[in-house]
Amino acid sequence: MPTILVVGGDDVERRRFSDVFGGNGFLTIQVDGPEAADAVMGQQAVDLVVLDERSFGARAYSFCRSSAVSGRAPVILLSGTSDTISQIVALEVGADEVIAADVDCRLLLARARAMLRRSRVQGPAPRPRGEGRWSLDPQTHIATGPDGGQVELARHQARLMQFFLDRPGTVVTTTLIANEDAAFRMEPTAFRTAISRLRRRLAQIDGAEFVRIVRGSGYVHLAAPLRGAAAN
Repeated sequence: MPTILVVGGDDVERRRFSDVFGGNGFLTIQVDGPEAADAVMGQQAVDLVVLDERSFGARAYSFCRSSAVSGRAPVILLSGTSDTISQIVALEVGADEVIAADVDCRLLLARARAMLRRSRVQGPAPRPRGEGRWSLDPQTHIATGPDGGQVELARHQARLMQFFLDRPGTVVTTTLIANEDAAFRMEPTAFRTAISRLRRRLAQIDGAEFVRIVRGSGYVHLAAPLRGAAAN
């Protein structure tokens, strides 16, 4: 039975989410803050964390970051803002998904189930994956470039990079990636920002671009990038 840790400062909200998960076959644990969540996760296995960031601000982001670095359970962050940049920052510091805090409980349940399915599919200690001269270690989130340079990515960036690595030479649209991974269901402007940040991060490894823009269509990963080609 998967264990879901519900973290929030409001007793009513914690009970609301816990009742939904508990009524659908999950074991739930309620705590009132990130520090209490850390204590629980140090004592027992947790499969998923649902964290309401409205009461905690920077403490919620710090929890997401430490969870991502240590490889602990994935985190669904319930956000009190619809600001695109804030949501991107949350994903980049370590949240696996950002959802509005007033989400319908049925949708939250569906997202939780999808995330748990992805976690089971990934399995333990996967080997570095990649096509051509780029590769990514899915556990450490360390990307290796064409010339052997390495850089550590945020968990959200690693998921985005892996999506392209699995589809070399295929034009990827925002619709395709949103259908495959709920974390990337975002406005086109926000998605372009996420792509741009990933490209800049990988440019620290090597000048050969990882993703090219296909005007009017989407993005394509070049497994063997052309040297000297100007970025679109």
